[in-house]
Amino acid sequence: MNTIEYDDLYAKLYDKLNKEGQEQLDKLLDIIRKEFIIKIKRWLNIP
Repeated sequence: MNTIEYDDLYAKLYDKLNKEGQEQLDKLLDIIRKEFIIKIKRWLNIP
C-alpha cells in the first residue's frame, strides 16, 4: 500500500468517525508511530 492509498483510506475513515472516534484513532496512530520509530532506531542502533 503506497502513501497516497494510505492517506486516502485514512481520510475516508476519519470522515466516517464522530469526534470521539477521531480522537481514539489519533491516539492509536500516535502509539503506532512511536513504536515504529523505536523499532527503526533499534534496527539502526540509534540511542
